[in-house]
Amino acid sequence: MKAHEFMNSHPTTVTQEMTVESVIKLMKETSHDGFPVVEGGKVVGIIAYEDIILQPLNKKVWDVMQRRVVAIPP
Repeated sequence: MKAHEFMNSHPTTVTQEMTVESVIKLMKETSHDGFPVVEGGKVVGIIAYEDIILQPLNKKVWDVMQRRVVAIPP
């Protein structure tokens, strides 16, 4: 099975400057539990529910995102 068979080619993304509160709202709106963090058209991290649980709502994505991203070709 190839990644392109089940991947989303236009994922919902967030920026480093967004707050935990705004990511939680986006999670509720989309029913997703994680998002790529994109700056300047490049993926710079990933943020998931596990990263933001128990974090202050005003904390920035930059402070809690995972910076080590593993990507595979489609």
